[in-house]
Amino acid sequence: MSIRHNAAAHDLAPVSLFGGCTRKELQELASITTGVDIPAGQVLCREGHVGSEFFVVVKGNATVTIAGDYVATIGPGGFFGEMALLDGGRRGATVTAATDMRLLVMSRHEFVILLADVPTVSRRMLEALSSRLRTADTQLHSHQLGV
Repeated sequence: MSIRHNAAAHDLAPVSLFGGCTRKELQELASITTGVDIPAGQVLCREGHVGSEFFVVVKGNATVTIAGDYVATIGPGGFFGEMALLDGGRRGATVTAATDMRLLVMSRHEFVILLADVPTVSRRMLEALSSRLRTADTQLHSHQLGV
């Protein structure tokens, strides 16, 4: 794993999660974010383990599995790891790099700063979480009905 400390603001600009951010906010985000290059096949977080990082995908794709079953692919602009940081619980899924990746990584402390200081990102994150919850509800309801 190759680490580049303090991501550059230009790495953040194309990430949809940061789409409404000002240049100043992007520079602040860059100062609290660590850029990391990840090889294909590396497990980024493991279901059931305690989580202490939040990840934003800049480049590449990751596969999400729950109990070994494929759930989703996360690509550029996507993010994961926020739930364990928000509620202090364990990771709900395993995420594995499907390709070589460039990620932006934040610790719990940096994540709290992000949510407090950049309301645009907080809103976008809430929208994405709501969408994920709706999808999960639909899938659960369809499964219960045997569809």
